[in-house]
Amino acid sequence: MRLHHYRPDPRYVDRCVKAAQWTFRECQFPDGAVGMCGRDDKWLGFTGAAVSMVAMVASHLKDGDDRAALIRDAHRAKAYLDAGLEQADVKTHGVEWVTRKSSADPLVNVGMAWTYGLLGWDNGRTLPLK
Repeated sequence: MRLHHYRPDPRYVDRCVKAAQWTFRECQFPDGAVGMCGRDDKWLGFTGAAVSMVAMVASHLKDGDDRAALIRDAHRAKAYLDAGLEQADVKTHGVEWVTRKSSADPLVNVGMAWTYGLLGWDNGRTLPLK
């Protein structure tokens, strides 16, 4: 989405919107958490990344069902992120295991996931209300 700022092209917006829609449709749990590869395990980092995707594209969304659904799903993810970050323990790697199909190895990736979680929390403060 940031590339669109330097070189406006509707394809950038469309691809980002489709990526966010896929993420919520395929990876979001009913409680708002987002998994790494589908609904495998609940990662604070991937939840934060999903929130950030919507925060970046929100100003380019047209009114309608797609906009409302993305913003609703992002707010659900932000609520999960708020609660999860408040009680997170670094030793748990920011994951709530559901299926144990994802992995916390290598730990460098877990470090990046923590960063995504924090960025998502910060970016989520800019989400539109609807």
